Amino acid sequence: MRIKGSVPYLLIMAMLVMMIATIFPSDANAYSVPNTRGGVNAQWYYGTQAELDTAANNVVATGMKWVRIDLKWDLVQAGGATSYDWSNPDKMVNTALAHGLKVLLVASYTPSWANGGNSDSRYYPNTANINAWKNFLDLSVRRYLPLGVSTYELWNEPNYSVQSSPSLFVSNILIPGSTAIRAASVALQLPVTIINGAPANLIGVAGIVDPYDWVTGIYANGGKNYFDALAIHPYCWPAAPTTPSVWNALLRANEIHTIMANNGDGSKQVWATEFGYPTQGPNTVTEQQQSDYTISAFQVWTQSAWSAWTGPMFLYTYKDGGVSTTDPELNFGLLRNNNTFKPVMNQILTIMTNSPPAPTPPTSGWGGSTSTPTPTPTPTPTPTPPPGGTTSYEAENGTYAVGGQQQSASNASNLKVVGNLNSVGAYSQISGVNGGAGGNATLVVRYSNGNTTSRSLSLYVNGVKIQQTSYAATGSWNTFGNTGSITIPLNSGSSNTIKIQRDSADNAAADIDKYTVTTSGSTPTPTPTPTPPPGLLINAFDNVAQWAGQTTQTANTTIKTQGTQSIKNRYTVVSGWVNSYYTINSPYVNIGTAASLKIDVYPLSQTPGVLSEPIVLKLQDQVGGVIYETKLPHLIANQWNTVTISLSGIPAGNRQQIKEVNLYLYSGFTSEINGRAFLEYYFDNLRTT
Repeated sequence: MRIKGSVPYLLIMAMLVMMIATIFPSDANAYSVPNTRGGVNAQWYYGTQAELDTAANNVVATGMKWVRIDLKWDLVQAGGATSYDWSNPDKMVNTALAHGLKVLLVASYTPSWANGGNSDSRYYPNTANINAWKNFLDLSVRRYLPLGVSTYELWNEPNYSVQSSPSLFVSNILIPGSTAIRAASVALQLPVTIINGAPANLIGVAGIVDPYDWVTGIYANGGKNYFDALAIHPYCWPAAPTTPSVWNALLRANEIHTIMANNGDGSKQVWATEFGYPTQGPNTVTEQQQSDYTISAFQVWTQSAWSAWTGPMFLYTYKDGGVSTTDPELNFGLLRNNNTFKPVMNQILTIMTNSPPAPTPPTSGWGGSTSTPTPTPTPTPTPTPPPGGTTSYEAENGTYAVGGQQQSASNASNLKVVGNLNSVGAYSQISGVNGGAGGNATLVVRYSNGNTTSRSLSLYVNGVKIQQTSYAATGSWNTFGNTGSITIPLNSGSSNTIKIQRDSADNAAADIDKYTVTTSGSTPTPTPTPTPPPGLLINAFDNVAQWAGQTTQTANTTIKTQGTQSIKNRYTVVSGWVNSYYTINSPYVNIGTAASLKIDVYPLSQTPGVLSEPIVLKLQDQVGGVIYETKLPHLIANQWNTVTISLSGIPAGNRQQIKEVNLYLYSGFTSEINGRAFLEYYFDNLRTT
């Protein structure tokens, strides 16, 4: 977008004619529209709804299927870590979807509170706020994926930054971002497509890594398995698309694909998420040239030698950003700033009917098409659920709609709740509930009610209304209580659903934190651990050297449940996270056939009340990403407790290559920490059952 220079016009036109004759034969087939090969960048932030509808209708009329919409973190959370303003992306996404367009959301730009106080939002999130980036993406995916938005691009031109570091991008943006998106995908049971953010076409600029070295650096720093397709911005203006030049990133797109193929990623697609020509300013083109060159660009992009690995091409941009004869950046629009069409708008439908559709996008997360080069594991049958047990289901890991939305709450069991159950029909639902052998079970709902009086919501099990449930006032929206035990009928197996919904006879009521279900004949955890049952031993805690992180780790040969020792972790409470993690090398650990995990835990001090422990168990899989990340339940101090984790809600294919186990403390769990300066726990015997 920042290329300078000029090429004689007659030479350009001669080469354009030659390229059309060789790449795009005159007897080319006509393709149906809307066509997934084409898209446009749609910065529809402002204007009335009628104006947005007109813009969407204009795009539909061109035959293009895609719009690329900004999901700017620095705007959504401009007010801080607990502040959210979704109004702009909601408006743009909802308009596009209502008109039948497919949406690519590009998540980028860090608020200053998350990047070390820098006013330049191109700075990546600093280490202390990587989890804030993950949380933003988790909330975004849970908000838009159920609506049908399944494609997410991670960052915009990440090399165009004072940091410009492939290594830092991979560690602070790509890996945590991809991990969060895939985890939300698994929770929602909907696949996603993750696009690695396109580098800017800047070459020879001091301090900026050029696109070719950038992509090489992504692979060199371990980014390979964290995207499903790779984006570029193949600008070549003011030259024609067919003019060879070191600056012509369109003609050089095959060099990017060669880098990918050399790293075992030749089957992944390359997407052009920005391409266009400015029509005013220095070194720009005329409006007619913009139209002619756009035709030529699609012919280059879809030539037969490339069509198998090139994805959609998104034109930049829908409308000029202002009226200027000196700033090219304001003049890339397909429409002028006064909403009149440039010539290109009348040619795009012809382009779409003469361009082969893009290949089907790859997917990952839940039920993904395994776009990474990792061999697809042999499918294993879903294990038969155990006959009974107690399992907790986080509300935010389920589905919610009709106004119900995920919200942050520092005292919630996993820092999140499903709230805003104000409109009639608003609901929170969990699926995959284990009913054991079937029959009656008990349900306890953890909730908050900041109203001054009790409120009611309706409870449904497997689509049948069971009762209207009362939720007593808890004093604030960040103070939590439990309902009494509710008897519910469950089917055998793990196909049950539980829904809390506001019906017309109910009133605006509670925020839902989690559902705890106990099937008959079971003993809720925690329970004292006698001799551990047989199963796959993931870690015996017999080797302190296997564990890394910020905790102080010591062996104890007396207090243990099996083997030669346990490990005591001392967590000193500091701002942020204190980790204790175990990294597993290839071939990793396969727990695909296991029904549950168990770990023995011995706290040396008591967490107050019935609050969860401030320690989170996190499991990461080579394929599935973060597949489990939840606080340990309330435990009894100074004795061994067994924590049982049901795996029934995690697809077997996403837990066959466990590569990291982390037991971390987060300082934000202030109620659970309860003023303690440090916490100590013995851990032993992490195994499957």
